[in-house]
Amino acid sequence: MIRNSQVIYEGEYCNGNKVGKWNIYFRFKGNKLIGGGSYDNEGLHKIGRWIELSDCYEQDRQVTYHGEYRNGKKVGRWDIYFNKINKQYLIGGGSYDEDGLYKIGMWVEWSEHDGQITYNGEYRNGKKVGRWEILQKEDINQGYSTIGGGSYNEVGEEFKIGKWIDLDDNFENSKQVTYNGEYKNSKKVGKWDIKYYNEQMQYHNIKSILQRWWII
Repeated sequence: MIRNSQVIYEGEYCNGNKVGKWNIYFRFKGNKLIGGGSYDNEGLHKIGRWIELSDCYEQDRQVTYHGEYRNGKKVGRWDIYFNKINKQYLIGGGSYDEDGLYKIGMWVEWSEHDGQITYNGEYRNGKKVGRWEILQKEDINQGYSTIGGGSYNEVGEEFKIGKWIDLDDNFENSKQVTYNGEYKNSKKVGKWDIKYYNEQMQYHNIKSILQRWWII
């Protein structure tokens, strides 16, 4: 849920339910229309084309999701855009099946935690399969570089397998920590290294510093 006093939702209620057309405005130097869509006449479902805001939408992180609802479920192609100075940049997206049950095919997923990171790979019946890459760009006008990733098994269990580079939960530009090692059926096995990416764009292996925290 978006908690931003600068975001305004405008539309009609009927018997406590949202119905008809709803617009979303961003209150910055006036009210700017940034999204919205329609609800059915009973107020039960979103329908038709929608532009939705990311949960962390704010002045410096204006990310929106564009696609179609059918009976309250996302269907078909959904695209993710970053909006900056009245320009839209396509930064991700993918497809849902026509029943709105699963993500399918190739996806580029945008990280809500860090807006400069995407996760790129394939969904099969809503499950990640095969190779997934973790990419980062430091500026919207620059290209992406691969900073992590690995493989999931092909049978749709979302088990991580083989060599992986995972990002720390608090990974960000000023704290780029990764975990490097091997998975077997989604369990970490063998030797894992922790690496820190410093401001001089060099990796340092810091496992020896942190090893006393580990039980191997």
